[in-house]
Amino acid sequence: MPRSVLVPIIVYVLCGQVALAQETPDPTVVLDMYMICIGRGNYEDALTYCKIPGQSDPQAISQLRDAMTGIAGEIDLVGVAKALSLFVPLSLSPMEWRAKAAPITTPTEATLSVTASTTLTFDQTIYFVRSGPQWKIDMGRTFRENAVGTRVERMLLERTSLDEAKAQLDRVAQAMKRYLADHEGRLPSADTWQADLLAYGNILTASDLVSPLAPAAQPTYGMNRGLGGLSDREITGAANVVLIFDAAPGVTSGGPDDLVLRHRGQAVALLADGTVVTMRNASDYGWGPRSPGGSRAGAPVQPTPIAGVEYVPLKDILTRLGGEVTWRAAEAVSVATCQGHTAVIRANDKSVRIDEKLVTFPVAPVTVDSRLLVPASLPSRAFGLSARWTEQGIEYR
Repeated sequence: MPRSVLVPIIVYVLCGQVALAQETPDPTVVLDMYMICIGRGNYEDALTYCKIPGQSDPQAISQLRDAMTGIAGEIDLVGVAKALSLFVPLSLSPMEWRAKAAPITTPTEATLSVTASTTLTFDQTIYFVRSGPQWKIDMGRTFRENAVGTRVERMLLERTSLDEAKAQLDRVAQAMKRYLADHEGRLPSADTWQADLLAYGNILTASDLVSPLAPAAQPTYGMNRGLGGLSDREITGAANVVLIFDAAPGVTSGGPDDLVLRHRGQAVALLADGTVVTMRNASDYGWGPRSPGGSRAGAPVQPTPIAGVEYVPLKDILTRLGGEVTWRAAEAVSVATCQGHTAVIRANDKSVRIDEKLVTFPVAPVTVDSRLLVPASLPSRAFGLSARWTEQGIEYR
């Protein structure tokens, strides 16, 4: 069936009114009744034999509908068929269901293994739950379980991973709050924070430190190394400072360059005030003890275009924000400090050492008329500053 036909059917099925089902004593009979209704195009009656995820929650039904609409266009045809065949007819040929054995039942759950045939033939497991005296098809579980091992499974996981990751960081926030209370308001070391917080086992478990999208069991959240061991009183504008963030597996601590956008172009982060947020760029929030929200913005600086790249005077920017840039003649490098971060910069060298980590930029800093000019992105990457383009120039905070 063409996608243009399939999608409206999905939407219609999930939005149909649900009537009261007749009592049916056996899961096999329930499936037969359901398929008879589907074959007649009577989706409202078909749904009376189903338990639908979020049936009483319009938002949950809407989310399921959106997920199925996206999945209907997925190129993994077998995955789509296995996941959606029970919800909608996938071709003009009628679907045939042949039970492979009698249903396996408990007092509240049942499973039925079937072979489904239309233009494709595949094995499927249908899940049932008992609702009062009746068996109903558990559409949500059937949907998920039959997508296992297909590209559809990954799509489903990506759609739920962000909410699960936020819940994980909520628990990290609770454990961090307990730690602060027990240590006179001082944050744990950036190297040991995971073990320190796992001591509060009634709040946090090791699985909470592994993203739902992580391929391995290594922790995938890092701590902002610039905040390790600080007192909460030393952090200004905590509502704008990153404390814990999405990182690569095994990265215990780091800075803006270590942020991983693993949730469809977004990352989750815990701010220093205990708020969980999503980020699309490392510069969305500050990374130093003095955050963009807690420090005065410097006056805008006019960028200087050089070979198509915008450069800015680093010393002018940092001194207005309480930082400094000093020259080390013996090494022929400039050392810049601001917001708790240090960058060692050499003119005409693309590699910049930021907090002991070597970072390579697309273009190198340059010296013009004895002034150090750096790419406009460097202040954000090195010092956690946010940048805003105005009519007067670039304003860094």
